[in-house]
Amino acid sequence: MIVSHEPGSGPDRIRSRLAMMSMRKKLCFGLAIMIISTILLLSNLERPHVGPSVKKAEPSSTITGHHFVDQKKQELLLQDDEKNKKQDLPQVKPGDDAPFWESFQPQDTLFGGLYNLHQVDVNDSLAAAYLIEDPRQPATGADTHPQAKIYNPYPDYTSQEWKKEWRAEYRPCIGPRGVELDSSLDDMVMAYSGIPSGFPAPSFGSFEVVGLDNNVCFDRYSRLGAYGYGEDDYESAIPGWKKPKRVSWNDTKWGHLQNMCTERNKDRFDFSPRNNTVHIRPDKTLEKDPDRDEKVEMRSATAAPKPRKRTAILLRTWTGYEYTPNVMRQLRSMIVELSLQTGGEYSVFLMVHVKDDTIPIYSDDALYEAVKRKYIPQEFWDISILWNENMNRPWYPLLKDHTTVHDSQWMPLQRFSRDHPEFDFYWNWEIDTRYIGHHFHFTDQMAEWARRQPRRGLWERNERFYIPRLHGDFDTQFRTAVEHSVNHQVWGPVKTEDVNAMGPKPPVYFPQRDNYEWGVGEEADYIALLPIFDPEDTTWIMNEFVWNYKSGLSTNRRGTIICQARVSKRLLDIMHEENLAGHHMASEMWPQSVALHHGLKAVYAPHPIFQDRAWPTDALSQIYNPGPRGVSGSHPLSLFGFGREEPFRGFTWYYHAKLPAHLYRAWMGWRDGGKGGEEWEADNGRMCLPGMLLHPIKDIVTA
Repeated sequence: MIVSHEPGSGPDRIRSRLAMMSMRKKLCFGLAIMIISTILLLSNLERPHVGPSVKKAEPSSTITGHHFVDQKKQELLLQDDEKNKKQDLPQVKPGDDAPFWESFQPQDTLFGGLYNLHQVDVNDSLAAAYLIEDPRQPATGADTHPQAKIYNPYPDYTSQEWKKEWRAEYRPCIGPRGVELDSSLDDMVMAYSGIPSGFPAPSFGSFEVVGLDNNVCFDRYSRLGAYGYGEDDYESAIPGWKKPKRVSWNDTKWGHLQNMCTERNKDRFDFSPRNNTVHIRPDKTLEKDPDRDEKVEMRSATAAPKPRKRTAILLRTWTGYEYTPNVMRQLRSMIVELSLQTGGEYSVFLMVHVKDDTIPIYSDDALYEAVKRKYIPQEFWDISILWNENMNRPWYPLLKDHTTVHDSQWMPLQRFSRDHPEFDFYWNWEIDTRYIGHHFHFTDQMAEWARRQPRRGLWERNERFYIPRLHGDFDTQFRTAVEHSVNHQVWGPVKTEDVNAMGPKPPVYFPQRDNYEWGVGEEADYIALLPIFDPEDTTWIMNEFVWNYKSGLSTNRRGTIICQARVSKRLLDIMHEENLAGHHMASEMWPQSVALHHGLKAVYAPHPIFQDRAWPTDALSQIYNPGPRGVSGSHPLSLFGFGREEPFRGFTWYYHAKLPAHLYRAWMGWRDGGKGGEEWEADNGRMCLPGMLLHPIKDIVTA
């Protein structure tokens, strides 16, 4: 029997149906893939970073400015660790071949003198505004020695614009020479117009980006003369400089001068506490005005004119520290420039670590004063606050094993902020830091620059060394390139197990929907002076110093080398609460990580950093920003890792750098490595440097 099979019936029909079903499955599967891909794409583009469950992306390219370099090419340039262990930069040892960067040209023009100054046009308006002819100096001709000028970076406190914005009248304060500072040229910092010819541009950071003056330079007499340097020299032997009136420094009471200054200007400030204070031992260095009501009325934040914010500068010292003449001049300069000249906007303190925990400084007032008199020069007695590690333990009982100064450098500041809640901000300042320029100009511009930074992409920009000649304009090319290089952004508090975020929430869900507006005008809670890097995947020695978080070492965290930074009262309060809960990290991770978890504003301010050698641009990028997407951390090749820090020795700002001491000694007039000293200055003039941070400066004993 022959059976005919018509189309659409029998086996053909079954095949047709199976084919249709297969096609439908393929269409459904393809549609599902398209939907999932779209969701993932949107998630990568817009979904905010929400915590430890978000795994770092491993993109195929890394940012090096406004263009990209293939990640594989960069890895070939750097070579992998296994193949290159013997030649690995940080493992260079005595007897090995010289590090490759020693073949780079030395930047000897960092050591320039007054005989060869020239003008630069970048930020020239600052120098023009701040430099004032010194009426004490004689008129000079073109062929004479350059004359130092008065350097005045302060705002015009008497202008109508100032009075319209800020509350009450600015009143000048009495300085160490016993006269009001607005009429005492002897108490002013001096500077020279221009910088030495050929002076190199900074390798990292920028004068113009952060608003610092780079068209002036300071020699040792113009910078430190007001604070006692050269007071035994004959003025006629120091061309270009006017010798100030001598001061009896040992009889100066800096705490009294600061308190009197603040009292004169009390109506400019809001002294109401920023929190409910906790006192273990009330400090006695701040004098109270008996006529002033302790309960200052809280004023509306929208009221105009506004009160000025106040900042405490806490310089870290310890019993046994040697206060050389050079150290004491630095302390005097900070008090005058930051506190007295501003009418009390800053107050300067010595935070003195009493290393012997058995001394009962908190229960015996007489002993407390005796310790100060034994270890601290007389002129600084009334700005000194003693502390020891025993202070931390009863405050933070869940952290008894982690309350040493090495683990908990911020605990004394947390305690200080509870005892002195009238301050808005607190600088933790290393005693071996030197700023060659004017202290007020530096701290004011760091705060102003941080205030201008938008939150969008901020944590991602913070991770990178900013290299101007590579990255281009900070607010356009660099900002855009960083954003294009990342798959996820930190946007608001980073979700952290057993942490209840206390900071502000973003105004929009996706950062891409914010036009770089959120955060502009907002004060920074944390200002760092080096990148705020992600220590995960680095070999940084403190990477795993994380205590009592449920998420353990998967806890999101950030670090910054050197603890010199400005922190807000709000951040210190939250750090205190987290310590009470038992949470803690290494000192160089603690404030940054708390800011990350709570959605506070943290900023790396790219101040100018110089190097002793002229590194090629590509080498700077590859060595200092070696991580994925061109970040400074997040990679085993990060220079913050253990044994990998050797290239930082040529920095002007790093905890074990060698260049700062060489520069500073030559600047002080001592011969160092063929630079500086009497013969060198006979040919070049006294060494003159633009404003720059130097760290560390140790063992400067003479002069």
